[in-house]
Amino acid sequence: MSIYRKIIRPLLHKIKRFRNFIRDLLVVIARGWDFRLLTSCDMNISKIPKSTIIWHPVGLVIGSKVKIGEQCNIRHNVTLGNLDGGYPVIGDRVQIGPGVIILGNVTVGDDAIIGAGATVLKDVPAKTIYASRFEPYMRKI
Repeated sequence: MSIYRKIIRPLLHKIKRFRNFIRDLLVVIARGWDFRLLTSCDMNISKIPKSTIIWHPVGLVIGSKVKIGEQCNIRHNVTLGNLDGGYPVIGDRVQIGPGVIILGNVTVGDDAIIGAGATVLKDVPAKTIYASRFEPYMRKI
């Protein structure tokens, strides 16, 4: 094997990784400690009630104007965001499964359960199980 492939190429790769690490570290120092760097999340933590539980906080995207009620459970890879200028309103004690997308001017009622992988684009009444993969499924509990 050539010297380039055995020695120089791996060394250049390590230098590039170190340079990227230093760049990210400087961004953290300049902007202050950022929760997004640790968890790949994009959300305003100060707007989430203290009683809300976020399980495995990885890949969360929560818009700045989303309203979240008390004692909610939110799983990983959840998106709560803007659609045509409207933001979701999440009621109290709502269970949101992994991979859920809730967009627009949508209200999720109290004690509702949103199943894993569901896409919610319309209101979900209180005490309802909502699951959608191809066809929305709703059932009162």
